[in-house]
Amino acid sequence: MDVLLVAAKKDIVEEYISLLHLTELNPAILDIDAFALQNAFEISDHEQSGCHALVHIGAQHLTINVVKDGVSIFTRDSSYGGSQITSEIQKKLNISYQEAERIKLGAKPFATEQRSDIEETFSGTVTRWGQEIKRAL
Repeated sequence: MDVLLVAAKKDIVEEYISLLHLTELNPAILDIDAFALQNAFEISDHEQSGCHALVHIGAQHLTINVVKDGVSIFTRDSSYGGSQITSEIQKKLNISYQEAERIKLGAKPFATEQRSDIEETFSGTVTRWGQEIKRAL
């Protein structure tokens, strides 16, 4: 017998629902990241047969879902995310988190002499993400 058990903290679920209500959306289903990722993949035009590693990098979490012939065979959440880049830029340039976020998103110009620090931050963080994905697979 195969059993799938999924649990979520009630306060987290309620927070998501409240956010959706603020945008005047009424959620019918709330899914965990890995399965939401798989559902998005399934409605895409991509070939469903074979083995696929689906990876989502959010602000706080990196989600990996391996799907084989339409069935999820492995999922993993890690505490890696885009906020790591923002925090590193903040530390290296000694600026506020908000300024670092704007630089990361390309909304704020930066001095030419800061370019190598910023590139090093992106490169190092993305390399760590890649290593985490390789470890998981």
